[in-house]
Amino acid sequence: MAETVFAVTQTALGEETREYAVDANTLANHHRAIPAVYGKPSRRVLSVGRVIPGLEIDIIGADGSALPADHAGEIVVRGEFLFSGYYKNDAETAKSFFREWYRTGDTGFVHDGELYILAG
Repeated sequence: MAETVFAVTQTALGEETREYAVDANTLANHHRAIPAVYGKPSRRVLSVGRVIPGLEIDIIGADGSALPADHAGEIVVRGEFLFSGYYKNDAETAKSFFREWYRTGDTGFVHDGELYILAG
């Protein structure tokens, strides 16, 4: 996401970073983030904050369809100050965009309006 120059999300000043403990098996096997249950394997994930004004994010599945909250998939971003392509590299530009969305290559999910990144 370096192409956005600075940031896509941010935690508000004075707020603590949110942590979400999810059921590890459901996340790994079904790509869904559901609350952890005591006694079962869990994974703690940190929020990277809410989307900053002027940008939008979405989470998409392998087929390009938008996924609902708490479903893990590829993070895509679009906005008024996002770059429009790679200089003199149409092939890379075509590969990096899905419709008007920039494909970050990162995997994550949105929970309670905040983005959680799982892998990059």
